[in-house]
Amino acid sequence: MSPPPQQGMGQPPQGSMVNPAGQWGGEAIGAWEGVKVANKLVVAQEINWLEVAADQANCCEACCERPNLYKVYNEHGVELMQASEKSEFCNRCCCNPRHTLTLTYVDSNTQEAIAMVDRPCKLGGACPALIDCCQHEMTVFHVGNSQDLIGSVKQPPCGGMLRPELHLGTTREPVGNYFANITGPCCCFGGVTEMCCDQVFEISSDKQSVRGNLGSIVKVKGDAAQEFLTDADTFHLNFVDRSFSGEQKMTLLTSLLLLDYMFFEQNSPFECRPCAGEGETCCSITLFEMYCCGLLCPCTIKCKK
Repeated sequence: MSPPPQQGMGQPPQGSMVNPAGQWGGEAIGAWEGVKVANKLVVAQEINWLEVAADQANCCEACCERPNLYKVYNEHGVELMQASEKSEFCNRCCCNPRHTLTLTYVDSNTQEAIAMVDRPCKLGGACPALIDCCQHEMTVFHVGNSQDLIGSVKQPPCGGMLRPELHLGTTREPVGNYFANITGPCCCFGGVTEMCCDQVFEISSDKQSVRGNLGSIVKVKGDAAQEFLTDADTFHLNFVDRSFSGEQKMTLLTSLLLLDYMFFEQNSPFECRPCAGEGETCCSITLFEMYCCGLLCPCTIKCKK
């Protein structure tokens, strides 16, 4: 077994043993089987250096936004699959991170697509999640058949009030008919807080149960360079309940990616741009994002230099 790499941007967390794709103990494992038996999944988003360069050069980074690529590992550091985004350039340029997209899960061992994710463009974040067009959602299904549903994820009406909330089900309309409920931090997260502490989203069987009785999704605290320069993040998906089926775990994995697009694909918390005044530069630091009923309001400090 190869030694663990140094932790860095877009890498699995320190302490995990990274092995060749789909290899564990010298034997190849399939992505589906790997997900079924995993007690924990680690999702690392790949860094796109074109986005970083555009941001640092104060170019129109929205139009340099590239499709996301995620690598999924089990708790032993074995790469099980990759999730690659496909989206239109104009959608990314004008609507990121709320744009229409599809994601393809590809087995890292066989290089075969095993599932597809559909995400329509929604106004959530810019407006309260009161009606369907403002409620974020994703649907995951088997490759080649959009009717062969694996699961779906959707914001309920009002989006959980002061705590972000998602419902996960095995039907196309999971709200009110779900096998898991995800609840996020109260009111404030994102921004500079991402380099101060982990952002924890608890997975519960219902609102009456102990919060987090099924597991958790953790957006891992990044170092200063990672958070200031990129929007590439690392997540842990922890399964407390060992009775999840492979389909349910894939739906939970999809909910993790939806959370990334909803809350952690915003601009860097620190930005400097030319001001209206000649020769002046305006800098801003986003301390955190305020959340209420699906609406995101950044708390930002601005200054001129």
